[in-house]
Amino acid sequence: MKFYQNGKPVRESTEKTKELAARKAMRQRITALEAGQASIEFRGLKVADLIPLIERDYADRQQRSWDRVEYAWRCHLEPFFAKRRVEELGSDDRDDYVEKRQDEEASNATISRELSYLNRMLELRRQTTPRKVTNSLKFKRLTENNPRQGFITRKQLQKFTEACHISKNSSRDQRHYAALAILGYHLGWRSKELRDL
Repeated sequence: MKFYQNGKPVRESTEKTKELAARKAMRQRITALEAGQASIEFRGLKVADLIPLIERDYADRQQRSWDRVEYAWRCHLEPFFAKRRVEELGSDDRDDYVEKRQDEEASNATISRELSYLNRMLELRRQTTPRKVTNSLKFKRLTENNPRQGFITRKQLQKFTEACHISKNSSRDQRHYAALAILGYHLGWRSKELRDL
């Protein structure tokens, strides 16, 4: 397609094979440019191009959780989103990602965190001058399990650990339960996190 922007000719591929679809793509492109929802120089920006910005943001704000973001990106977000063009991201991409991660038995809380990292990348790019991204991938948070509730006291922990040692009526050593309870008490971890450890 060819159109004029500020009196200068612009040529881009519509990536369509039929003339009618190409004309429609050109009209949509011109409308988006006129509305300020797109830009010429950043067309084709890939999601992978956004990762340095969030890395710098975490460093500037001295966020210690960068390792989590990097892991989520490398293991889950990158394989799915890296080669996608930012301007074409939409709710369908988000829904497909959620479905994929749920098929992998990821919790809703984990999926929400991963998508929040992606949204942060888009938001940081949107705040740049000139704007490199005009849209953010907004989504409703997935329903999550109840957060941890209540804590045991040191006295309750002591009673529990004493009960876990070999008793006269038990032929089985249950000290591993005491170890889990002590770790959980001091680290504040959930039982699944402890069992995985």
